[in-house]
Amino acid sequence: MRRSTPFLTFLVGSLVGAGLLRQLSKHQESVEALVLLEKAQRAVSSATYSGTSLTKCYFPQEVETRAKVWHEGANRQRIQYLSGELAGVTVGCDGTRNWQSDADLKKVTVAGSRVTEEQANQRFDLLVRNYRVTLDAAGVVANRPVYILTIRPRHAINAWRRLWVDQRTFVTLRNEEFKSDGKLKTRTIFEKIKYSLPQGVTLFNVPSSKEGGLISVPTAATRPLSCETLEEVYGLAAPEPRHLPAGYELDRHYLYRCKMCDCGDKAVLSRYVDGLNTISIFTVDVDRITCEQLHRKQGASGTQSSCCSLEGKTPSVDVKKNGKHYRMVVVGDIAESELKRIAESLK
Repeated sequence: MRRSTPFLTFLVGSLVGAGLLRQLSKHQESVEALVLLEKAQRAVSSATYSGTSLTKCYFPQEVETRAKVWHEGANRQRIQYLSGELAGVTVGCDGTRNWQSDADLKKVTVAGSRVTEEQANQRFDLLVRNYRVTLDAAGVVANRPVYILTIRPRHAINAWRRLWVDQRTFVTLRNEEFKSDGKLKTRTIFEKIKYSLPQGVTLFNVPSSKEGGLISVPTAATRPLSCETLEEVYGLAAPEPRHLPAGYELDRHYLYRCKMCDCGDKAVLSRYVDGLNTISIFTVDVDRITCEQLHRKQGASGTQSSCCSLEGKTPSVDVKKNGKHYRMVVVGDIAESELKRIAESLK
């Protein structure tokens, strides 16, 4: 059941007004920090803003990307990449569909929707259970006063984050993601932000392709599928890991379609979440793969390896279930030793 926080919100507001918030909660797990984090989550579906952001990725190699960002309420967003490998690409969501276009609009692709409100609420409750949230300090980002929140795992194998949250709007203006070993993985920071959008614009609508028509990109289903439906309708089996790291729960099973070459190969995508991080298990029916790329890339024994979009993903394990041969690939932002342990538990 969703927690009710009106009293906590009132309490935090009173403390802020009295200038006591930072004194009471600095570097300590606290109710105040949780309420601020929940406000930051709600701002994602309510705030309106535009600005310029800079993202630096440090693994596996250092990459820097600058982008223009527009955001309006729930799932209405547009990001135009200005530099880096994605320069010229624009991605967005019109509230229902995700889309992507190249610089000259010759190619526009459309995919499914994002995480539902129900899933977001479930994940926040898991986050509270599995992570310690602390209010560490105050600062300034993009000329806006911010609270600095740290979200550290109760279980050491997990990645963690630090957020710089606008004190007035609760929009996250800086986000740092750390690997489980404490190494900085990515940093995104708003260089400029304005809490308004031009009037009468259609920034978030799927753009028209100059070549005409839209390319539909195969993605995970927008609704969850039961194990029974996956088996009866698609002839695919969902994974049954005997081991999951502490705090993780099954989020959804999805029908996943190959996105690399549009070959239509199907797999089961099973997501397990702990509120902040995700473990994904892809289950591929090796015996019925049709991908042309894959057929051209036979192994030494003449057997097929895995769906093309999963090539090179490790760890993986081969499993026989209900008379079928499956390859199960485990992916996640947790320690490699845990990913291997999950894979081994699938045998």
